[in-house]
Amino acid sequence: MTDSNRRIAYVTKYALTVGIQKMEVETTKYGVYQVRNGDMFFCSLGKGNVHDSLESAISAADKMRTKKIASLKKQIVKLENMEFEVSDDGF
Repeated sequence: MTDSNRRIAYVTKYALTVGIQKMEVETTKYGVYQVRNGDMFFCSLGKGNVHDSLESAISAADKMRTKKIASLKKQIVKLENMEFEVSDDGF
């Protein structure tokens, strides 16, 4: 990759586990972003995980959080409504 394909961006791929990360990314010829450290390749990122501004990254991370909370609430309801029965069949 040439230096013109590299830029500093805000990455939200792992925002719910490690937070928003500011890092150097490269754009491949396929439009995918790659994170590198020297010659070592870390991961590929889709367009929705790379943001030019901190505001955009925070907005995306907030949407991720809201979606995850809704999913967990559904999971809690399902677990609360779960009933157990004893089966004589064994395994």
